[in-house]
Amino acid sequence: MQTSGLTKEQETHSDRRTAHEIAEIIVSFRLQLYNRAVSCGPKAIRNMMDVYNARPLPSERIIARTLAQNGLTYGRTGWYEGDDPEWLPESAKQWKP
Repeated sequence: MQTSGLTKEQETHSDRRTAHEIAEIIVSFRLQLYNRAVSCGPKAIRNMMDVYNARPLPSERIIARTLAQNGLTYGRTGWYEGDDPEWLPESAKQWKP
C-alpha cells in the first residue's frame, strides 16, 4: 500500500484547501512547467498536482479557467501592464492584480 508521505494533519489540511489556495498552486505549477519549457496546459498541470499529491485535485476545466483568470494562456506569464481583458466575464476580472 502506497502512502502519500504526509502526516494525518497535513492530509486533513490539504482536503480543506480553499479555492484561492488551489488557484495559487495551479499558478505555481504552471509557471514551473513554463520555465522548464515543457507542456504547461491543464492536463500537464493536473498530472503534476497528482504527482505532488496536491489535494483536492481540480478538474482540467477548473485548471483551464484558473489559467485564463490569471492571464496564463497562450504562452503568457500573467497580466501585463496595460492589459484590459474585456473578453473575461466579470467574475474572472476580480482575479486581475
